[in-house]
Amino acid sequence: MQENNSPKTQAVVKKNEIYVSVKRKKSIIEV
Repeated sequence: MQENNSPKTQAVVKKNEIYVSVKRKKSIIEV
């Protein structure tokens, strides 16, 4: 697990960040 900055890993991290931010926005809207 040394390839931490590989494009695949970065894509997964970016996807997770977007997912979290979208979830946060949705929860703010729902409240």
